[in-house]
Amino acid sequence: MKSYDILIVGCGPVGACLALQMRDYGYTIGIFDRETDVYHHPRAMLLDDEGARTYQNMGIWGDMQYCVTTFRSGQTIAPNGKVIGGIIFPVEKPYGHSYHYIFYQPELEKVMRANFSKKEGIDLYIGHEVTEVKADVEQPSIVVKNLADGSTQEYGGKYVIGCDGARSLVKKSINPGRIDQEYSQDWYVIDAFIKDVKDVPLLPTEFQAFTGDQPVTYVPGVGLHRRLDFRIKPADMKLSNEELRAKLPDYLSYYIKDIDKLEIIRADRYTYRASTADTWRKERIILAGDSAHLMPPFAGQGMQSGIRDTHNLAFKLDLVLKGKAGDQLLNTYDQERIPHVVATTKGSIFSGRMNEAQDIVSTVMRRVLFTLVNYSDFVKRKMLENMEPKIPFTKGFLGSNHKAAGTMFIQPKVKNLAGKEMLMDDLFGNQLTILTNFAFPQSTIATFHKKTLGKTFTLKYEFIDHTHDLRVWMKKNKVDFVILRPDHYVFDAGRKGQEDKVLNQLYSFFN
Repeated sequence: MKSYDILIVGCGPVGACLALQMRDYGYTIGIFDRETDVYHHPRAMLLDDEGARTYQNMGIWGDMQYCVTTFRSGQTIAPNGKVIGGIIFPVEKPYGHSYHYIFYQPELEKVMRANFSKKEGIDLYIGHEVTEVKADVEQPSIVVKNLADGSTQEYGGKYVIGCDGARSLVKKSINPGRIDQEYSQDWYVIDAFIKDVKDVPLLPTEFQAFTGDQPVTYVPGVGLHRRLDFRIKPADMKLSNEELRAKLPDYLSYYIKDIDKLEIIRADRYTYRASTADTWRKERIILAGDSAHLMPPFAGQGMQSGIRDTHNLAFKLDLVLKGKAGDQLLNTYDQERIPHVVATTKGSIFSGRMNEAQDIVSTVMRRVLFTLVNYSDFVKRKMLENMEPKIPFTKGFLGSNHKAAGTMFIQPKVKNLAGKEMLMDDLFGNQLTILTNFAFPQSTIATFHKKTLGKTFTLKYEFIDHTHDLRVWMKKNKVDFVILRPDHYVFDAGRKGQEDKVLNQLYSFFN
């Protein structure tokens, strides 16, 4: 039986993301997918600043730029064609990247898979279907069928991670309960390319949500790609996919009269649902991405949540596999990610409900909300926080000294001592980090490194905070040091003199 450190079932964007992170920590990965190539149709389209930061940390952000574009604004349109509200996304970059991007998923997946071969550690098995998961406590394994010749082989690993989507075989081996958030709607998803660049003006250049008896979301993609999602009309609910295709001109007529200007690459019916598994881990079997949670796409947070899963899980697996922390550290994966996903799903449903609103009370409330958004930055910020919450962790791998514990830390530009400017994560790396404005005793630093493999950066000494953003953050939060997790969330922070207290809390998670 061939063995790896990590077995990953599913090589979509979430599985590939986890494979790259674990490879960079120094592990061997076997990743299996029944398909022989990346899925040829775009599914996810939205990338947020946190997702972009993760790709930056993986070292592929530069390679992705040809299939990514900044997403700046959107508007909601009434049935009479009148714009009833709109939003311009924030231009500030507290985490080092724009608030939103649009990307083309097949190309993004190609970038990740191309990166597999740049360094040893990842073996990709395409055209290989996992048919069984054996949940042995000491060494779980999977049985894999080679779809080309019908042969089967068993592979062992220290952990099996299920990134195999909504119908996850790995999830069935855990058999979790379900947190049902009571959303189920049938939508018709159409992806198209504009055939000729001269016809680009025929379609809008910004995101649109069209309300009324048939809600629609329209997303201008990268280059000539366009996405339209239509909630299926009640009269069409019983139609087959082939019968719906015959009604494409009717569905598209508001946006474009001559559909021959478009190359339709997908027109499929989907049922959008909202549910989350109530446990994502059973011993050495773990879930991530759509195998752990499903949400409607209205806030564009489905794949983003999967990316967050991998960043949270990867560093914890690393600490456990290196023997620095006990297996119980992995319990904090569920504790942190499930509440975050539930809140994010609620925000996505809220966004969809605003689009779907038809009764008088809901439509009036929506109009009032959009009016307030146009005139109040506070209301705008609160609406965005509700739709796409960056909620702090309240329990898990956290200290308890400061209110900043569990929040995502900023990422300004800094300069190294040679004067080269870079984003902070590129200097700090992907390990536990102490950022301090005073010199820690060398014995304290040595113990921190020995126990956690972490690093220490002192303002003015190891780098230059030339934008002063870090000093401002520390002054605003009234702290002299902060301990950052490898996923760039704050473990804890404190004043000079509180470092031993905070570090002892940190060490309670370690061997």
